[in-house]
Amino acid sequence: MGESFSLTQKYRPITFSDVLDQDAIITVLKNLLKNKKFSSPLMFTGIYGGGKTTLARLFAKAVLCKDLTETGEPCNSCSSCKAFLEDSNPAYNEIDAASNSGVDDIRKLREEANFKVLGDYDRKVVVIDECHSISAKGNDALLKQLEDNNTDQVYIFCTTAPEKMHNTVRSRCLEFNLNRNSKESILTRLKDICIKESFSYEEEGLSIISSMTSPHVRDAIKALEYLSNFGSITEAVASEHYKLVLEDEYLNLVSLLKSNLKGALLVLDSLVLQESVSNIYEGIIRNSLGVLKLRNGVNSFRTEEQKDLANFIFDSYGDDLSSILVDLLKRNKYSDQLTLESDIILLNKKLNTTFARQGNVEKIYVEVPTRVVEIQTIAENKVSKTVDEVSTTPINVVPVTPIVEVAPEKIVYPSIEIKEDLDETAAILKRYPTYSPKLAMMMAKSKQNNSSLTDTSTVELRVKAKDLKKSLPRSEIRDFIDNRSKRM
Repeated sequence: MGESFSLTQKYRPITFSDVLDQDAIITVLKNLLKNKKFSSPLMFTGIYGGGKTTLARLFAKAVLCKDLTETGEPCNSCSSCKAFLEDSNPAYNEIDAASNSGVDDIRKLREEANFKVLGDYDRKVVVIDECHSISAKGNDALLKQLEDNNTDQVYIFCTTAPEKMHNTVRSRCLEFNLNRNSKESILTRLKDICIKESFSYEEEGLSIISSMTSPHVRDAIKALEYLSNFGSITEAVASEHYKLVLEDEYLNLVSLLKSNLKGALLVLDSLVLQESVSNIYEGIIRNSLGVLKLRNGVNSFRTEEQKDLANFIFDSYGDDLSSILVDLLKRNKYSDQLTLESDIILLNKKLNTTFARQGNVEKIYVEVPTRVVEIQTIAENKVSKTVDEVSTTPINVVPVTPIVEVAPEKIVYPSIEIKEDLDETAAILKRYPTYSPKLAMMMAKSKQNNSSLTDTSTVELRVKAKDLKKSLPRSEIRDFIDNRSKRM
């Protein structure tokens, strides 16, 4: 009975032509092989599942190959290539630095470098995977090995985090940052595998796999192998596997946030039954961001229906959509369902604050109550009265630090007792020529009686003066203080 392999193992590239989206890097590697320039160690960097270790193994096999093709490919038929494919090549050593990161492991490499390999091999190749995990002392030992090394031992490093490498080690490497694999390249590879494995498929189903796994080729092939167990790999099967229907629900939730709180909470209840709270936060953020990206010419939505709903959301929310992102991005993975539901309610309330946008200025309408008061106009010598009412007055709001300013004409002052003797009133106004009539009368009142605080009339007078001061507009008090300072 033959040995079975996973599809990721079975379809791992065995020639450079099998590698996706790395043409420029492969050109350099083939020139190194052609000219036998192996004095500098190589370092392959990039995302997980992007082909770093695969490319390192391919280059190692080509270095050890006895009969390279004219195009610089390993022949896969010589004794060295066959031994390599069977994981038994004595001139090849692969180390996982995540579990062999100490100084003793690196020193062992140095000791082994002093021994010749059995068989007809001119050199040895060492691949160190996850090399960023090597300890500080291990890096020191490795540096010494690289400094003393010659072309008899070729070092190849693979890492997803080159910035964590020892700088002196990294600086000695030829560094290759692998390109991210495109959705189109992954789709082509999936089709090829389906044909070879006689899998029934719909292209839309494979397209969903490539879109959801890009740029990770290994993840795409693993998903293909899993979904092949359902029979035909259709769009419906792939959509169900990746829960793409949830994307519609996320968009629907965002669209209801402002206009229909009850509907938004019902959608949220459905999502909570299917996804974790952290995934729901991520889904809302992802789709809100997708709406903003779409309006800037970048489409991340799969269907026309989603695009139409996204455009509707932007038309309804405008710049308020950015506010949603700001609030949700403050949450972390430890937020619970209670926090999530609270956020939805608070966002609804925030979005429904009454805004009237006029150009770049926002005006918020607030209710300003007025009181029944009496005002006597000295010039006309008559009394006018107002009634209890609630007026709605637009007030400018500064976006960062709101400052509410009420137009002076909207302020209704408390009643001021006017002297019945107009000559005396005129004298008071003449005594305080730089003040408004209201301030002048207040000054006269404050100096009218110097009796003890226990005197009832004086207490009442001071209370009235205090109330009057509170009701005066800031600008008038400021003018009063400025004029007083000038006189002094």
